[in-house]
Amino acid sequence: PSTDEYTVTLKKNCSGTFKCVSDTNSEVCNQLKNNGKFTKTIAKGDTFTFPKTFDTLTCDGNEINSWGSFELGQELEINSNIIASAKWKSSSGGGDTPSTDEYTVTLKKNCSGTFVCSSSVNSELCNQLKSNGKFTKNVTKGDTFIFPKTFDTLTCNGNEINSWGNFELGQELEINSNITASAKWKSSSGGGNTPSNDEYTVTLNRNCSGTFVCSSTTNSEVCTQLKNNGKFTKTVTKGDTIIFPKKFDALTCDGKEISSWGSYSLGTKITVNNNIYLDAVWESSNGGGDTPDPSQNDDPIDNPQTGSIVIYLVLLFGIGALVYSVWYFRGFREN
Repeated sequence: PSTDEYTVTLKKNCSGTFKCVSDTNSEVCNQLKNNGKFTKTIAKGDTFTFPKTFDTLTCDGNEINSWGSFELGQELEINSNIIASAKWKSSSGGGDTPSTDEYTVTLKKNCSGTFVCSSSVNSELCNQLKSNGKFTKNVTKGDTFIFPKTFDTLTCNGNEINSWGNFELGQELEINSNITASAKWKSSSGGGNTPSNDEYTVTLNRNCSGTFVCSSTTNSEVCTQLKNNGKFTKTVTKGDTIIFPKKFDALTCDGKEISSWGSYSLGTKITVNNNIYLDAVWESSNGGGDTPDPSQNDDPIDNPQTGSIVIYLVLLFGIGALVYSVWYFRGFREN
């Protein structure tokens, strides 16, 4: 069934002279030449190996370097759709995507103590984290990035890594903007966690007093908190990226589907530099969602208390003007 299958797409990413010859990967070559991309349907949980063996695979004479963020010959367990564009060895052309079509994924070490990182699979990541305190990767727009998961050792002050900011280890993400994420360590009492003054809280309020339904394999923790607490909260390191939850099997209030999180569309990515508080907005403005709490309203124009003050000031100045006018004209007549 389609729900148990995913598609791997490899893009040629070459507008110049493209050559592809291979007995082992002849079907890959045929599709790349004819369609500009190679697609393969993979059963959920099966392994896909990124093509490596070619007699020739070049763009304007430059050999292939990788399939996007995936190495040639890399094996990957498929649990989502994957898109990867060919990267060529020459950075001055040879099919490389223009900079406007690339984004940067930055993973920060976030550890001021004893840092240990060793991995045969993610050796480049370990090298960059040790040398620069962060790992950066350019990813073609629309390609898939997988947050590193496999390490022999990855610890800060003896504490193992828990996640990359808001992204789980091994999470697959389609890249359509720059992403920044700081390592989170398992011990909340140290192990490299950033001090609280460098962290902010993102709160998503359920905003539903009626029948609430939420189910999702991707955002199961969001659903659990919304059901139990009426809100979902997440602590985010200053400068990190958060993506407002989008993928749900069901997310409704009185049968109305969710429309947005406050003024942010589902799936919007933002950089967090302050506390965020948002109400769920439901498709019908006449129901399926509670009226926002005025106490949460930061806009003075729409705040009822501010409105009352404005009316009071208008009345006060109006009465003052009237009294002054009466006094003035009485004095004028007497003179």
